[in-house]
Amino acid sequence: PKNTPIHIVKKINSDVNELLQLPEVASGFEANPHELLQTAEFDLLITADPIALKGIEYFPIFEYESRLVLSNTHPLVRAERITVQELAEETLITYPVDKHRLDIMSKLFIPANIQPKAIRTTDLTQMLIQLVASGRGVAALPDWVVNEYEQKGWVTSRRLSCVSPTGLRRTLYAGYRAEEKDKSYFKLAENVVKCQSENVFVISELMIKIIYGDNYGTSD
Repeated sequence: PKNTPIHIVKKINSDVNELLQLPEVASGFEANPHELLQTAEFDLLITADPIALKGIEYFPIFEYESRLVLSNTHPLVRAERITVQELAEETLITYPVDKHRLDIMSKLFIPANIQPKAIRTTDLTQMLIQLVASGRGVAALPDWVVNEYEQKGWVTSRRLSCVSPTGLRRTLYAGYRAEEKDKSYFKLAENVVKCQSENVFVISELMIKIIYGDNYGTSD
């Protein structure tokens, strides 16, 4: 996926009962989400990049693997090992965010001083999957995103072992303003995350709409 899925929750009422009825949610790709959190434009940031900012704290949610996503008929599906040079011959399909926030760019292409042949963007995960499935390019998405589509037989994913033997692994964090830490909805959120850290969809039903990349998104 972008460096990780970014999930943004707008100002929400501190009453836990209202939280359980789902807060007003805004989802999208922001150019400077950490700074927007700092200035109270929203209350919670889900990100793989816990940038140190005054007044902002983070707690880890879960670890994930960013996997290469290919059409089922792509030659790299059968390759014994996939190299960054081979990936540089492909069109990279991704979300419309700065390349430094994309896992595959920041952890693979940029360190190797190589660029993909072309980059095509879409802000809908389902469209991204359809483009990959039709052979228009390749993508990199978190395992918890791509698993759904792979199980349906739409695409095939491969480990990015050219990054490390265990693939491209990241940790997703929840960021919040330290002054808000004692509010009831953050205590509830933290408890839910600790109990349900392996079930992203339970978390999203309670307090955030996951759009990736997180980031990282679901099907729309």
